Amino acid sequence: LRAYRGGEGGLKKLVRRKSLGQVFLKDSGVVGNILRRAAICDSDDVVEIGCGLGVLTLPLSQKARSLTIIESDSGFLAETCGRIPRECAHRVTSLHGDFTKIGFDKVLPERFVVVTNLPYQISTFFIQTVIANRSRIQKAIVMVVFPYKG
Repeated sequence: LRAYRGGEGGLKKLVRRKSLGQVFLKDSGVVGNILRRAAICDSDDVVEIGCGLGVLTLPLSQKARSLTIIESDSGFLAETCGRIPRECAHRVTSLHGDFTKIGFDKVLPERFVVVTNLPYQISTFFIQTVIANRSRIQKAIVMVVFPYKG
């Protein structure tokens, strides 16, 4: 995958890093299925782990009361945040960092819904973190992506 974003000095190439388990959703049917199952409404505070190119982020930012994005790749985080509609931007908080290091520690809402297209590499840590934070998590809609071979 190659995506480009504008910025200081012109276009910068965004490249998927296999070492981070980055595999991005492209299938609109899968995206729609995740969003239907999440059933987010305007009273929900949502946490998305790994925004990628924002295919979940953009609709979540339009539906949720608040959206916290946790993303380790600064390029994809900047690209996605730059695509959030202006009228939704005040509801979005972005946390640049590795979820396996910060978990939900920096997430401000007391209770929240988790929606994620999760790399397989961090699935065990994710499950342990959800269990440890189960009193804060209303529900979790999770798609686990197995390692990319190609």
